[in-house]
Amino acid sequence: MPVGAHILGALKLTGKVRGSWNVGALSAVTARETAQLDTVGVQFRKEVEPLAYYGVFRVQKEFPDGRQGWGS
Repeated sequence: MPVGAHILGALKLTGKVRGSWNVGALSAVTARETAQLDTVGVQFRKEVEPLAYYGVFRVQKEFPDGRQGWGS
């Protein structure tokens, strides 16, 4: 069995939009993983982890006078 999934690629973007909005995005793609199995002397390979995409997006509004921001 594989110990973990291999990351094929990842991307992180952050920045400010219209002065008071902070935005960020993170995405990654992991490889399909297979394992060598043995059942009563018959060996075969089986997929144990599919090709997968993971992503998250964040936006935060800054308020005047350094007050706490709002995020999602």
